[in-house]
Amino acid sequence: MTAARDENRQGQQATEAACGTDEPGHFEVKEEGRETVLWAELPGYVEGELDVQVQNGELTVKAGPFFRKLRVPPGTTPGQVRATFINGVLELRVPKA
Repeated sequence: MTAARDENRQGQQATEAACGTDEPGHFEVKEEGRETVLWAELPGYVEGELDVQVQNGELTVKAGPFFRKLRVPPGTTPGQVRATFINGVLELRVPKA
């Protein structure tokens, strides 16, 4: 179990390094069936302070100084991304190509 967790963290760090960030924060990406699921802990924020966009094959999440940018499958549209924000946790579900 520990090895799998370490491997997941290494993958997460590589994703963040490849996509760029300007503020550390808990951000997790997992593959679940036909979707990629992203979680971001954003305590203290309200829904109106979040900006989630899909453009040119990238999904961008912004909330104040928190910023993450991830690649998504080509052709992904904003309407395909399902988002929920409950108790300071943002969950995004992106269909795989």
